[in-house]
This record gives sequence, structure tokens and C-alpha cells, in this order.
Amino acid sequence: MGMTLRDSDELALAISEANLEPPALRILLGFDCAAHNRRAGQQVFSGRPLHAANNGGLLGSDPNPYQLAIFMLGKALETIGIGVATPVRCFCYNTMPPPSASSAAGSSEEELERQWTERETSPRPPSRSPSAAEAMADISEGNVVGQGHLGPWADPVTTVGMEGALAYYNGLPSYIFRGARGAGAAGGLAHAVEYGAALAHADATGGARRTLLLLLTPGQGIDSVAARTALHAAVEAPLSVVAVGVGDGPFHELGRLATASPHNLNAVDFHQATTTKFPDRELALEAFRVLPEQAELSAMLQAARSWGS
Repeated sequence: MGMTLRDSDELALAISEANLEPPALRILLGFDCAAHNRRAGQQVFSGRPLHAANNGGLLGSDPNPYQLAIFMLGKALETIGIGVATPVRCFCYNTMPPPSASSAAGSSEEELERQWTERETSPRPPSRSPSAAEAMADISEGNVVGQGHLGPWADPVTTVGMEGALAYYNGLPSYIFRGARGAGAAGGLAHAVEYGAALAHADATGGARRTLLLLLTPGQGIDSVAARTALHAAVEAPLSVVAVGVGDGPFHELGRLATASPHNLNAVDFHQATTTKFPDRELALEAFRVLPEQAELSAMLQAARSWGS
């Protein structure tokens, strides 16, 4: 899909002709907080964890790959006509609950990780998702947003553009980046797709034509079966998912998933896409070139269902 588009200018025109400009297009941004982030920066981030803190301002002089990806995706969206003030809804997945003071006292790092992993993979009773205002209040109080003690998902926090998304990311409490691991993280991509599909259906009732879900991830340890099932089910939703690999890779599994589900998933190696002379334009082309055809396919499927009923 989208291979006939030669540059970002042609892509911007195709997106405009497909009526995929805001507010018809809604933006959703998810951050993968799985423990795989700790070991996925050997080449691209000097061996540091991908979520390593950078306190040098909004972006800083040495941004981590997530911060850099947020910034560059903002520039890429601008090149296809999506303005800097477009609302972006942010959430985290594969997070961990906050450590209690009693468990932290006198416990080793390994023991804490074991406890958090057991807690993450154990069954949880259903809980109410908080409102966006409650979620934002939890950030200010140092609590986790996303998958953790608030329940499997929190309502996304709406920010002003990708600059607002970067500020949201910078303000997240550090403990959630310890992240789920093993079986606790494997289904994260599938859950994120299911979450995006639910929001896409809600967006459609509010007049949106399509929801663009951007997932920043190291792309490792994925439950491929669960992900394919979620993507297959999400074909009913006006949803386009772009999985942006921000670590060392390889991103073969993301690529295979995208090949199997071209109707609603695209996979991009962020670092490879941004090594060109005009990284914002190349990233836009690689990440968003499938949007017009995916939207057209969804419209055809919807028309066929309506005709069949």
C-alpha cells in the first residue's frame, strides 16, 4: 500500500483528498514501557535503557529514542498537513504498578522486579477506568497512567500536539519504565490494538473518519498470535496502527505482522527512516503512506457490510 507515492508532498495531497485531516483524523500515541526497553539500546543509545531520563528541557541535548521519536513524528505530521496544535491522546502500556514503601524497604532490586512481575502477570479483578482528568491528576501525584493499579487501561490524556505529548512523556513517573516482562509484556501490542479499536469506534460516532494509533516500541517479545487476532478483529474499526520501532531491532516480527495485516498495520524502523537528508519527510512517507488506501479499504468494507445487511 502507498508504494505509488513518491514523496511526502504526494502523500499530503493523497491524505487531503481522502479527507484524513483533523478533525476527521484523530491521533492516539502509545508508549511501550516493557522491560525489553532496558536492553534494546545497545547500538542506538550507547547501551542505555531506551527510557533513560533526560532532564535537559523538553527535548534536551541528548534525547532518548522515545523523546526523539515523539519530536520527529511531530515534524513528520506537519509535513503532511497535520498542524502543531492537533490534539494528541497519550497513554502507556506494559507498565508496572508503583512500589509500596513497605515492599521497597530492605528489598533487593531483583526481588522487587520478581514481585512486580508476579503482580503484573497474575489475574486482576475488573476495575473502573478513570476519567482523563483523574488520569492527569494521577500523573501529578506520581501515579501510573495506563496498565497498572488503575486497571488494565486508563483513559488517554489529551495533549496539544506532539510537543504536548513530549511534555506528557517527560512527566511520567520513572517506576513505570521498569515495565512488564515475559508473559506480562507479550500481549501488550494486542491490548494496545484492542484499546485503539475501541477508541476508534468511539471517535467514529463523534464524526471522525479514522483514528491513527502510533505505538512506540522496542518491538521485542511480542505474542504474535494474540497480536494477529487483535488486528483481525480490529478490521471492523476505522483504525490505522503504525508500530514505530525505536530500539536496536531487529523488527522482523513487527514486519511480519504488518505483512499479514496490511489493512490496519504498518511497521517502521525509526532509526533507519531518519538517516536521510530530510528525516521528517522520509519518516512521514514510511509511516503514513498507507493511510489513504487503508481508509479507502475500510470504506469499501463498510459499504459491503451495509449492502449485505
